[in-house]
Amino acid sequence: GRSEFKRCWKGQGACRTYCTRQETYMHMCPDASLCCLAYGTRP
Repeated sequence: GRSEFKRCWKGQGACRTYCTRQETYMHMCPDASLCCLAYGTRP
């Protein structure tokens, strides 16, 4: 299947319109969306 979100933060995060409660905002993506990283994820 096709990925709904672009990957970011070394492939650990995803570019979304907004981050969920279980995610933390990391940085802006090139298309002005937000790079969200799940709290359980560590580099």
